[in-house]
Amino acid sequence: MKKLMTIFSAIFTLVFFLFSYYEISVTLNQEFSLGGMTDKDTYLFVKISDIKVDNLGNIYILDSIRQRVQVYDQSQNYIATIGTSKFNSRNMKEWRSNIENIKRGEIKEIELEELYFPQKMFLKNEKIYILDLNKVVIYSKENEFLGGITYKNIKAHSVFINKKNEIVVAGVKNESNHFLHVFNEKGDFQFSFGEYFKIPKSIKSGIPNNVEQKSIAFPSDIYYSEEENEFYCMNPFEYDIHIYQDNVLIRKIRLPAKDKQIIPPQGLGRFVQGKPVYSISYITSPTLLRMGNHIFVFSANLFMPSRIIKNYNLEIYKDFNLSGEYSIDIVNPAFAVDQEGSLYCVEFGAEQSKVVKYRTNIADFLL
Repeated sequence: MKKLMTIFSAIFTLVFFLFSYYEISVTLNQEFSLGGMTDKDTYLFVKISDIKVDNLGNIYILDSIRQRVQVYDQSQNYIATIGTSKFNSRNMKEWRSNIENIKRGEIKEIELEELYFPQKMFLKNEKIYILDLNKVVIYSKENEFLGGITYKNIKAHSVFINKKNEIVVAGVKNESNHFLHVFNEKGDFQFSFGEYFKIPKSIKSGIPNNVEQKSIAFPSDIYYSEEENEFYCMNPFEYDIHIYQDNVLIRKIRLPAKDKQIIPPQGLGRFVQGKPVYSISYITSPTLLRMGNHIFVFSANLFMPSRIIKNYNLEIYKDFNLSGEYSIDIVNPAFAVDQEGSLYCVEFGAEQSKVVKYRTNIADFLL
């Protein structure tokens, strides 16, 4: 009887192992795409800088050059255009000149309502907060202008709305040694926090004199968890995550180092209570997701001469220990994840920019 039980136990263990391995295998199946070559203006994108998906599954696509946010449902139906602009980006020479003049401060009076070169967005309480040049513009989901704030001397990368409804602008500020800058709803500056990462000597020695070191030491991506009031900041040089809660550094997480040379992860997102919550990194980069005690790191492993990422590794960590690694052959400068675990990626090629939705099983095997 003991021998039979031993054999049964061994078979059960083997089946369980195989089942677990099968469940952990990540699959990506393309479901649909938005954009590409089309004669429909509402589906035409030039430079997609951010993607968001709300709790209804509606897809928000921010186009920096076309100066607008386009909204679509899961049937790819166009819903709305958010944002207005007097700048004509079709006249590229004039448009670029105006943008540079704003950056240099030569155009002092910028209209708060108008979008000039929107870069990132944040969704909260039926509002869309759009990070633009020297300002954050607020719209309703019905494209009603609700106000905003302006700021000076911050090279901004992303924007968040914290638990107190304060506006947090992430960026390099000349006179500050911190990278997260907090404003109240009226636009009054409150304080800054967040320590820059230490630049390795091997990198520091190669930085040209005309390049600001703060921009190199800036986190490769930042994610904000409103539920926990925590900012997750990714080290641009190592597999480190620094976590700030109530503006104080409370934890440093070191993911296991690899033997091979890596490009550090540069995007953050998490799964909270079984539901994926996401953020998009501010440059062409991979992303990181989390569900419970599992962390998913998408890291680029091949750069083409054109600087387009050709391939990604997906690493799965459990309790910060590497438990699986997979290869994904898609070109993805930006990511978003919906509540079903589907992945939204920007793709470039001979066609215009487009957003592709991949149905995955990332969420399924951990629920």
